[in-house]
Amino acid sequence: MEAKLAISAQWMLLQYQRPGFEDLAPVAVLLLDEGDSLHIRARPDFESIADPNDAEVLALTVDQLIAEAHQSMGTIIVQRLQDTLSNALRITDPTPVQVAEIDQTLLDLYRKHVESVE
Repeated sequence: MEAKLAISAQWMLLQYQRPGFEDLAPVAVLLLDEGDSLHIRARPDFESIADPNDAEVLALTVDQLIAEAHQSMGTIIVQRLQDTLSNALRITDPTPVQVAEIDQTLLDLYRKHVESVE
């Protein structure tokens, strides 16, 4: 079995500030690879972290990000998020990571930073 070479990437966490709460709820993991592709893994439901109206907005926002990630360069999407997100929805600073398998790394990051907090 041939070992895959690791590529450089950056990951970020999309977070939601719940009204009346100090803590930030994790929404999705974003992984930007060196090929400028943005990969996203989001929680399956938002009702556990937001009221019904906000949950619907979060779902639409994530769906839009996923659609954009298939059509645009990842760095442009990340830059727009960094420039435009508000107090309610935030993105962490990019963290470098070495990636052998995009899907596995995305799953591992999701399990550690989103799923484990649910």
